[in-house]
Amino acid sequence: MIFDNVDDAEIVLRNAPSSNGHILVTTRYKEVARDIQAQCLYELAPLDRKQSLSMYSGLRKMWDSNNVPSAAGNSKRADEDPSQIEAFLAELDGLPLAIEQMAARGSFTDKSTHELHQDFRQSYKRVAAGVNKTNKKSAAGGGGSSEPSTMSLATVWDIQFSEIRGTVAGRILGLLSLLSHDSIPTNLFMAEDDWDEEIYEMVVEEIDAE
Repeated sequence: MIFDNVDDAEIVLRNAPSSNGHILVTTRYKEVARDIQAQCLYELAPLDRKQSLSMYSGLRKMWDSNNVPSAAGNSKRADEDPSQIEAFLAELDGLPLAIEQMAARGSFTDKSTHELHQDFRQSYKRVAAGVNKTNKKSAAGGGGSSEPSTMSLATVWDIQFSEIRGTVAGRILGLLSLLSHDSIPTNLFMAEDDWDEEIYEMVVEEIDAE
């Protein structure tokens, strides 16, 4: 049995079968691994500077060529300073998911690494302000604080979600986040004045495929 991306040890403790077998748990939180008393721990290290640069550059090269057909678009990154790219990647804490998301954002929105870095820093301030408030409340109650790697990933998600806030895509995501993935009623997505027929058909196809 596999428990993927667990953020609460109780999920495993309540649902793990008592019969013989192996259970694989993945998590971003050390306290989860501690609380479930795992017999074997394997901690994945973040990517180092060279690995991060290789992953980011490789993804940008692949996606830029697919999404920026013009020579002018491709030249936008041609003269980028490698040290500037490394500085940006350092703030992503070597997390493959964060690097992948930011590389995709750069390619699909035709943004340079410098522009991505600016977006990241602006969002980081907003996320940090919220985390500081949470940590103060947690400290008052005897709890811990957020790890740096959690901050960088939270910042990446904040950037992504901020762009779809107020859009039809954002409304669909907000609705789905409140529903069980089983038996979602498709009439929730019936086309109305502010719902696009194409979006409705896409959602229904995805739900039927589950």
